[in-house]
Amino acid sequence: MCERMTYRAMVLATAVWLAAAPSYATPMPQTALVAAAGSARFELAASPAAFLAGEDATSRATFESVLRNDSGVRGTAAWQAFFAGALQVRHQHADEGETLWFNPVFDSGLLLRWHWGQGTWSAVSARWLLGRQIRSDAPGTWVPLPIQAVDPSRFNGSFTTLASKTLAYAAAADWPAPASVPAGGAELNARLMAAQDALAKMQSTRGYQGSWADAHHLLTRSVIAGPRPGPRLTRILDGLGTLTCGSLRPVSAYRRGSEGWTLVLQSPLSPGIAVLVDFLDPRRGAAEVKNVSVTTYTYRDRRS
Repeated sequence: MCERMTYRAMVLATAVWLAAAPSYATPMPQTALVAAAGSARFELAASPAAFLAGEDATSRATFESVLRNDSGVRGTAAWQAFFAGALQVRHQHADEGETLWFNPVFDSGLLLRWHWGQGTWSAVSARWLLGRQIRSDAPGTWVPLPIQAVDPSRFNGSFTTLASKTLAYAAAADWPAPASVPAGGAELNARLMAAQDALAKMQSTRGYQGSWADAHHLLTRSVIAGPRPGPRLTRILDGLGTLTCGSLRPVSAYRRGSEGWTLVLQSPLSPGIAVLVDFLDPRRGAAEVKNVSVTTYTYRDRRS
């Protein structure tokens, strides 16, 4: 059963475990980049400010160049939402590495270049890329994203297919990482803020004030007197596991015509999925959950 556990508590427990873990040898560059980049993404989802404070001067300057508050994103919620569901694709050769953190919900990614020196990997450059730049889409073939712009009737098919295509394309050994295209930071900011605005509008809609809490209680099965998941949803939640259920967070929302809102959730512990909770507009009282579905676009990092 998914027990209630706050994301903050999980991050703290993970940090304590990492701090207590013994170090038996100097890390090798072949394996250290997996840990360094993966840990960075996880920490950015928890607290960008805390992450930056713990980085070396080179990495901190690199990340600050793409996480500036004056770039149009207000606060940290939007950045945390992006990193919560970003999958990592890695390319590495000797002491040079490259990672792409791609979040299909925003059809955008952060491309980082790393250098190994003095026993550690440092991020030396960073730039935002849109999905169409990663895939080298021809003009006129762009899919209307971010997520709240997708036709709900085509969502699962188009979204999952596009996400899988992007990840497979970026993982190819001969992927030509875009170097000359304009950086996608401004458009990504607009997408992030559109998602934040959609979430705020959902909560301000009559009957939806407690919808996030209702979704959390349903997905974590933490309220005995509340709605209980049926057999199908129980199987889904059992498959996700306790920690993933507890760490799911709202990252976006969209309207399904006049029927109701859909809440989109992701977890930094399982970035290869998006959980969709469909609500029905109420005639009176609170909105009720109509359906819960999980769309999967998992990519496993096997590069060395």
